[in-house]
Amino acid sequence: MKDYPSFGRPTSSRLVRKSSGTRKRGSLRMLLAWALLFGVAFYFVQQRVEFIRTERRIKTLMKEKQKLLAEILPLKLEETYLTRISRVEARATVMGLERPGEWQKFTLAPPVPPAAAPVEAELLETPADTSAAAEE
Repeated sequence: MKDYPSFGRPTSSRLVRKSSGTRKRGSLRMLLAWALLFGVAFYFVQQRVEFIRTERRIKTLMKEKQKLLAEILPLKLEETYLTRISRVEARATVMGLERPGEWQKFTLAPPVPPAAAPVEAELLETPADTSAAAEE
């Protein structure tokens, strides 16, 4: 027998297996690895989708630009035809119009620069103002 007291856990006849924390740590590491891979994959997919959207938008804008250029070209040709001086003069003489004389021409004057600052003056009371104030 023992001649000293036993402290702590009492001894038992059964053996109890202690679970080590390595199994839990391994599961946690695996979970973190999968989460990291999922995050990277999600970011990649998001960037790819944004790229495809931007690419489609660029294509539609390019088509719209081509369409507008196709509409502008005939209008430019028509403008050059209608504003041709020889054509305008021929139409004007048929209508009885003549070139303006020198006395009929005018030029626009250059803009006048604004004054630097308004002039400040002291206002003096007139005798009419003083008599009105005295009556009150």
